[in-house]
Amino acid sequence: IIGMVERFEEVAANRGILLDVQLPETLLPVLHADGSRLEQALTILVDNALGYTPAGGTVRLGISAKRTSLSFTVSDSGPGVPDSDKERIFDRFYRGDSSRTDKEHFGIGLSVAKEIALLHRGSLYVRDTEGGGATFVLKIPCANHC
Repeated sequence: IIGMVERFEEVAANRGILLDVQLPETLLPVLHADGSRLEQALTILVDNALGYTPAGGTVRLGISAKRTSLSFTVSDSGPGVPDSDKERIFDRFYRGDSSRTDKEHFGIGLSVAKEIALLHRGSLYVRDTEGGGATFVLKIPCANHC
């Protein structure tokens, strides 16, 4: 999470977006996973959040531990995801927002992030952010208890 903030803080600042991090006060357990793949999934989520958040908005990154899993969250204060698109946005090449027709985004990022979650026996889903926007949750199970 700290690496994501460091990687994207200049991009966020240039776009007038606050990049915030919420970490627990307690130590987190060691997660036995492919760190580079989890970093790839989080990079996709943060990049999307920055792309949909208007200037003056906030992108928040967080992590929390439950008894059997770690959950990484990326929340934005953008327009959110309509309920009708919440499942389909993880399909390859699906684009919920037709106004984003730039050539840098091909509609595969979220499907790749979802595949990374599944390869770790985890999940990736989206929910509404309180106050507006979208929150993506990447949940990865611990080998034993967290």
